Amino acid sequence: MRSTTSIGYLWTVLLFTSVPTRIGSGIFQCTGFSLSSDLIRPGPSISPFKIIKELKKSQTKEDLLVSKWFTEEAGILGTSRTCLSTTAKSVGGRGLFWVGIEPAFQGDVLAFIPSKCVITASNLQTEFPGLEGMQESDSAWQAKMTALASHCLDSSGKDYMNRVQWIESWRGGGPSCPQPSEFYSTEELNQLAEMAKSTVDLVREKIDERYNTYKRDFKDMKKQKYYDGDAVTFGDMYSIVVSRTACLGPTWGNKRGIIPMHDFINHHPPSGKSN
Repeated sequence: MRSTTSIGYLWTVLLFTSVPTRIGSGIFQCTGFSLSSDLIRPGPSISPFKIIKELKKSQTKEDLLVSKWFTEEAGILGTSRTCLSTTAKSVGGRGLFWVGIEPAFQGDVLAFIPSKCVITASNLQTEFPGLEGMQESDSAWQAKMTALASHCLDSSGKDYMNRVQWIESWRGGGPSCPQPSEFYSTEELNQLAEMAKSTVDLVREKIDERYNTYKRDFKDMKKQKYYDGDAVTFGDMYSIVVSRTACLGPTWGNKRGIIPMHDFINHHPPSGKSN
């Protein structure tokens, strides 16, 4: 028996749990439905229509603009059964919710996402000659994703997919530019150590490791002329893209990319395994 989410009892954030596979003429098929910590437990007495109304009421102007971009610019199919909403019901502030009237089963197709709108080197270097050669370079994927997303922002009006509307929604309340451990107070380091169930010394070591990696990647992108902005702006985007990037799977040579809609769900940072 397939697992299901009961309408009127349990609402949850949409999760694409299986590999985004490329089908037909460049379409990502993202399947799967799974529970996460972002769930609403209204109880059996509360109408699902009331929940949908609440989610739509809490939508900000930016939520509506991004939702419009999903449909009109990106050409994503399946958006009528989802709701992008900034609400306390999402641990991330802005969350993507399943609001289909029918229950969603694990393995069901939830959305069809054109591969052309994915932020990846192979897509953007054909649009922007200045990015030529990035896909084949040995640069870290974090650096590439940061440069690509930044390029879309700086190329407003030139990017035929107009990804700027989507990317702008990543900012606000998220992680900021990496800083060395000396930037953190003793209290902050202790809190991080407690959260990670680790020692302060190890936390300090990992913070400095991340900071040094960021500095290396920034210098690499500047040297190869893939990025011409300042270090702080690069660092802010660098911190954001890490949690939004997915491994695109064997069809794409296990390259990394940022997939619209998929980036609003909770998933682990990419490794060599498709997510």
